[in-house]
Amino acid sequence: MSADAIDANAIQSEDLLKSIMDDIANIIKITKITPKKIAIYTADAFKSKAYHAVLTKVMSGQTDMGVIMKELIANPETSDIKRNPDFVQRTIKDILSEPVEIRKIKLETGEFDEKQLISSELISLAKADFGADVQVYSEKDSDIYDPKGKARHARPFKPAILIE
Repeated sequence: MSADAIDANAIQSEDLLKSIMDDIANIIKITKITPKKIAIYTADAFKSKAYHAVLTKVMSGQTDMGVIMKELIANPETSDIKRNPDFVQRTIKDILSEPVEIRKIKLETGEFDEKQLISSELISLAKADFGADVQVYSEKDSDIYDPKGKARHARPFKPAILIE
């Protein structure tokens, strides 16, 4: 990996961790829950592939939902997206809400193991900040704890969060 790729990965990792910590803090503030347990659900690999395809389109100037959907459906790797058009719409919105520099970084780094990063870096941070046990799952894990069905809402760089 080049120094640029390592930097891009570090920036992306830091942004993701900060965003999750902010989301947890906001949920706690709004719900006034004293957390005992926090579950974080990352998107599965299929959504990451679709995200990357959408990001590539947006970066090349294509933001038309219909055009992007057609291209995703035409590609055998992402054709299952037809069952989840909301995902594509939200992903386009997520991407467009970010600064162009961040989009370029995400494009450069490509595949990114969110579950591994969150598991290794965020569990101790969140435990220290919120005093709760933290568990991290991929939405397709067989041993997932998801009593409220939150995992299916996970998107790349936007994990779903459950606080109890």
